[in-house]
Amino acid sequence: MKAGWLSSWRPFGRFVADGFRFGGERIPPPVWLLAMRETQFDVLARQQPDYARAYLRLQAEGSGEDVYQLASDLFAGKGKAEKPPASDYTHLLEAVDKPPERYATAFKGDDLAAWSVVQGPSRLLLFLTVHRAGQYVQARWRESVVTPLASLPPEQQVDALYGPQGKLAAFVNDWLKPFISEKERLPLKVAGVAMPLSPAYQGMVAAERRFQPVLGNVAPFLAGSFTLLQPSQLGALNEGESGTVFEVECRERVYRASSAGPSLADATAQVFWSPSSCLQARIRIPVAVPENEVQATQEFDPATSQMHPAPASPEEVALVRTYAGADGFVALIKDFAGGSHAYALEDFQSSYSPAQWAPLRQRLAQLGFRGARVFLKVELSDEMQRYLGASSARAEVPAVILD
Repeated sequence: MKAGWLSSWRPFGRFVADGFRFGGERIPPPVWLLAMRETQFDVLARQQPDYARAYLRLQAEGSGEDVYQLASDLFAGKGKAEKPPASDYTHLLEAVDKPPERYATAFKGDDLAAWSVVQGPSRLLLFLTVHRAGQYVQARWRESVVTPLASLPPEQQVDALYGPQGKLAAFVNDWLKPFISEKERLPLKVAGVAMPLSPAYQGMVAAERRFQPVLGNVAPFLAGSFTLLQPSQLGALNEGESGTVFEVECRERVYRASSAGPSLADATAQVFWSPSSCLQARIRIPVAVPENEVQATQEFDPATSQMHPAPASPEEVALVRTYAGADGFVALIKDFAGGSHAYALEDFQSSYSPAQWAPLRQRLAQLGFRGARVFLKVELSDEMQRYLGASSARAEVPAVILD
């Protein structure tokens, strides 16, 4: 770096010291020029060693961590650092924050704008220092966030990034905290200079609100209203007398609706749901066994001491379709988005063990069962719709967070 970096100002200073002459009339120089000239000799000239040390620090190989710590201390104190080397920057910035007192009262708007020329060297140094610190922050972002998240499936990245123990919060606390506001996480400025966080970073931070419905231990909320509109259609077969039943099993209670109830209230369930407390949703479909398929039974008559045919009672074969966990509940909502859903026989197999399914499947085949259409009207709450939007979205993790 050139030792006499301020010397180029001296001829200009001598030129303006006594003012300008135009047509024999002396024109006094602007007040900011006089203030600048005085600051040049009384302040900036004495600061040359401080600037030299600062630029040597920036140019030193492997200085990223030291420069980051310097910038961190300066921003944590909002430009008022108490310990060197950050306090050196405080002194450099404060020395030219305002013009000398004897000129300050005469300064006007244009003079203040021109004074930025005097502030230029200290702010340029600060800008380059923050830029060097930003390079160090960018390297930490790649190694502590980008690389670990890239190894996770997309459906796990949201919680890993934004969750209570998420990597974004940890990164902000470890590396960005001095440079951003606490709530909005937006860049803070010192002497007009800020950490140059990219729009991609700010978009990622803003997106956290969209994922709040699926983060952490979500408390139960009103998912919506689920209504069985009519008996299930089973082709040539009939629905059993017990009626189709919709149930959601949660820790607090089991929500239930039936197509065989005496009123619409029995056919409707208002479900308070959460992904952590509700384990399963299920639909139970009773298939009425035709009279010619009902096996005759006999009972003992004490009066005659003989066996007689017992009165036939309606027989049913029950089919259950289960939807397990949060993903299952979301799948159920999608199945009934149109108000009804048609099940084939094999759609029920996953709800049974092989030992349970084999005889049930055989019995249904004997009855001629081919499928069932269930009529379930789903009216979702606003909160459930937000949850569905968040659960299907994917986190966008920018590789670069600095401009």
